[in-house]
Amino acid sequence: MESLLLLALLVLLVLGIVWLWRSLRGTSPSSPSFPQLFQGGSNLTSRLEALRRQAQTLDEEGRRRIEETVLAAWEAWGRGDRAQAEALAAKGEALLELMKGS
Repeated sequence: MESLLLLALLVLLVLGIVWLWRSLRGTSPSSPSFPQLFQGGSNLTSRLEALRRQAQTLDEEGRRRIEETVLAAWEAWGRGDRAQAEALAAKGEALLELMKGS
């Protein structure tokens, strides 16, 4: 009975290692590999940083709205929701243009 339990634990360990390896390698096109999480996000990262810097030139209310949008984009990206993060970055950029134009 003990050997069966040890064998089951070993199988679970191997499955866990394989799952971790695949998630780090990004075997499916929808899941980026570990280095791609940082390299692929460089454009998004620079856009969010630029938004944050440019928001400093706005009034208090405008700055708060842009910073909330940037924070939401960072959180979405941290959850792995790249599409939502991109959409929020675009929303922040549009808000910034709107606020600077008026």
